[in-house]
Amino acid sequence: MEKYQERITFRAAYVVALTLLGAWLRLRHLGLPSFWLDEILGYDIATAAAKQPLWRWLTIFDLEHGPLYYATELAGRFLGHIETSARLLPALIGIATIPIAWFAARAIRSHPAAPYVFTLLLTVSPLHVYYSREARPYALLALISTALLAAFLSERRSAVIAALMVAGFCATATAAPLIIAAGIAAMIARRWRLVGAAGLCGALVAACYHPASHAGGVVRWSVVRDLLESFSVVALDTSAHHRGALVFAGLAAIGAIDLIRRNRVQGLIAICFCVLPIGIVIAATLATQHFFAIRYVIAALPAYLLLVSIGVATLVAPLKRFAIVAAILAGCLLAREQWWAAMTEPFKKLDWRSIVAAIARHAHENDPVIADNESSAICAGFYARQMSPHLRVFDARSSQKLGEVFAYQNTTSWLMVTAPSEFASWTCRFPIVLATENFRLHYSPSGYYFLTDRSTPAEHRALSSSFGGGDPILQFGPQDDGLLGEGWSSAEPEGGRRLIGERAFV
Repeated sequence: MEKYQERITFRAAYVVALTLLGAWLRLRHLGLPSFWLDEILGYDIATAAAKQPLWRWLTIFDLEHGPLYYATELAGRFLGHIETSARLLPALIGIATIPIAWFAARAIRSHPAAPYVFTLLLTVSPLHVYYSREARPYALLALISTALLAAFLSERRSAVIAALMVAGFCATATAAPLIIAAGIAAMIARRWRLVGAAGLCGALVAACYHPASHAGGVVRWSVVRDLLESFSVVALDTSAHHRGALVFAGLAAIGAIDLIRRNRVQGLIAICFCVLPIGIVIAATLATQHFFAIRYVIAALPAYLLLVSIGVATLVAPLKRFAIVAAILAGCLLAREQWWAAMTEPFKKLDWRSIVAAIARHAHENDPVIADNESSAICAGFYARQMSPHLRVFDARSSQKLGEVFAYQNTTSWLMVTAPSEFASWTCRFPIVLATENFRLHYSPSGYYFLTDRSTPAEHRALSSSFGGGDPILQFGPQDDGLLGEGWSSAEPEGGRRLIGERAFV
């Protein structure tokens, strides 16, 4: 009895410690990164929805996401900081998923070491941390997926599973693949009422949601590698190859085979929740030529990490008494591969708030800001609302002609570039006044006018320091007459120097 109590205490302490670690990863500097496009759109829709009658919240009033998601958007509005208020509930939902993951793995009695690994891997999963820190519905979708997995594996009552499917329907249209997977899992478990409930929820999703079409998207063959990378050691940055992703995949294969061998129903259910959401999304994007994004398949992440955990538990099972300790150590080695991306990737977003603030510090009232595309215009316009002086934001639609129309109708303009385009090439004729790895801000008409009309004492000091602390000296000879414009004197030397007027141009 005493040993049993010790085991219970250790398990509880383990889950609490991981939940606290997950909370730190998900709440740390939560409001620091700026919103990106989809977060801004969701924030504005939630703001408008807050003013509508209460009965409207019982319907689907948006094309892509449901009232449950927008309720989470509004729940944090008691906080003054915009980004933190919108991301608070997704972060708390992400934290709540961690203990649920423990109970999902505990339902698999044949692998007692699996819960320790699964809970740890989900805690530090870069993809789960990333979307738990965004004002989007994907942390909620991962929570529902984990809860459904736990409910099916532990054979919970049908009412609980049906309620979770309804929650998926009320959250987002991207829950459709998860609801279909739940219906197939119900068929595997021979729970026919749940098959009907899944069919009804799926029909409601198809009838009530009409996601925007983005024709022209192409699903590349590299999507498999991207999935393996994002489901293991990174979140979205799949530019580099990581051997750790192959280790995760190998362990998932071992876990799937061993689980089917020991418990065929549980094995098929876990595989169903892992494979079907991915396969359905890829098939849908191919059929509609919609672009593919890893967030669309985040519902498959919990099941994938569960199979990885079972693979670890299978390999350490021969150690018997020391199997759990070995599994935790193996989990720590896997989590080490995830740690850096979980810590850094959520902060690798374009800082629209600082960009617009930098423009506002130098701008005059009604200065035009010309963005290269609609996304940039929406992001800049959102943060420009909060700035003084007032800025006008225009969308050049990647067109040089539109850029010229906007720029040349105004004495001065701020030109923003985020992607290669005809507009981006045209802006190269103007000086860059701010730049990051994937962003450029140009000023029209010239650097001279920026210095004389828009610069601050900080720029004056920077310019002065570039001359080594002394006065600027320009040296020309008679051979340079062809380069000198209005304001320069004739070629008459005086004391070894050439006379110039008060304003001169090269």
